[in-house]
Amino acid sequence: MVVFTLESLDLACHLLEREGHIENKHIYLNDGKDLRKIIDFETINEAFREGESYHSETTGYRVVFSDGGAVEIKLTSDGIDVKDYHLHIHNHDDFEIDNSASNYMF
Repeated sequence: MVVFTLESLDLACHLLEREGHIENKHIYLNDGKDLRKIIDFETINEAFREGESYHSETTGYRVVFSDGGAVEIKLTSDGIDVKDYHLHIHNHDDFEIDNSASNYMF
C-alpha cells in the first residue's frame, strides 16, 4: 500500500505516469480528512504548432478515486496547481479510515 498527500501529489503523478495500469494496485491519497483509493489516472496533453511541426506537451494530470471523486492538477514552473478538486463525503466504519484501506490495519 502506498499513500500520498496533496503536498506529494506531483511525485505521485510522475510515478503513476510511469506505472501505467493501476486498477489492482493499492494506491491512496490522504487529503487530510479522508484516505481515497486512486483507481484511474490520466495525463493531460496540449498540442501546439512550432514552425512546420506539431508537438505535444504534458500540461497536467487527472486522478480519479474509487468513490467517484477526482482531482485535476496543472503543471506550473513552480510545481503543481490543484485545479479542480471534486470529492464525495465518506462514511467511516473504522477509526476514521476509509473501508478500502481498513484491510491493511493491524
